[in-house]
Amino acid sequence: MAKKLILCLDFDGVIHAYTSGFQGIDTVGDPPTEGALNFLREANKHFVICIYSTRSAYKEGRFAMQKWLSDAFVKETGQLSPGDLDLLYEIQWPTAKPPAHISIDDRAIQFTGEWPDPKALLKFKPWNQKDSSKSSGSMSVDRLGILEGMSESSLQDRISELENVLLATAVVHGTCIKCEMFLPLGDHENHCIIKATLERR
Repeated sequence: MAKKLILCLDFDGVIHAYTSGFQGIDTVGDPPTEGALNFLREANKHFVICIYSTRSAYKEGRFAMQKWLSDAFVKETGQLSPGDLDLLYEIQWPTAKPPAHISIDDRAIQFTGEWPDPKALLKFKPWNQKDSSKSSGSMSVDRLGILEGMSESSLQDRISELENVLLATAVVHGTCIKCEMFLPLGDHENHCIIKATLERR
């Protein structure tokens, strides 16, 4: 059996909804993001899951994340099932950034080989701080500012990359309601914005 690759997940704003903001290293007060627990169950079949956060440097922070996740599974089903217990045992909680195959973070963009305009990065907001009233259609103002610094060929390459990756990892994809394509978690927005950027030029 092939060795599983590492999937590194941020905690706050990715697994933990983090709608209340930072309340302390050992305080985790919000519910899971929608679909997070089922994603962990499915992703664990294909990856070694490492949860790595700012909290990870502190023993009390790691304990708080672990307890919160265990409690979240119990709240969802009324009890901790054998499968979820195995999952909690297998999830790793590193204290340093792991050598991941891929990471999911609410405060990161993918480096494409071309540097974005630093001023555009100042406009960046994580998904849970965006003004939904400004995100009609398929365009996000915040992410669009970053992508506008890329050449058209790079944007086309990014579209092709997204369309190819869905063939390889369809099991962990969701349906994008904007473009009706199966894309990795979080990538449907990148895909739609890139399309919108190209159409606008």
